[in-house]
Amino acid sequence: MADINFAEEKNTTNENKVIENLTATLHIEKEALQKVCSDLQTDHSSFESSISSQFVKLQEDPTVESRIMDELALETTRVRMLSMKLTTTNIEINILKS
Repeated sequence: MADINFAEEKNTTNENKVIENLTATLHIEKEALQKVCSDLQTDHSSFESSISSQFVKLQEDPTVESRIMDELALETTRVRMLSMKLTTTNIEINILKS
């Protein structure tokens, strides 16, 4: 009976040590994950702030927006002209084929 009690106490002690070690390890991992989460939140906030700042600068600077719109209009006109030339050329090719 003493052997059974001794074995039970030894097993209980070993189990308690394993549980304590696991608890300590999980606590360390939890703290590390919390730090990573906090760092990610900080990085995300900084990124959002940077994007927001750049967006505000673009909105505040109408010359940049105007320049971009002008370039877009010129490019659109150029593409339309090329499309018309292509259409005309295709018509001429079809006429020559017939």
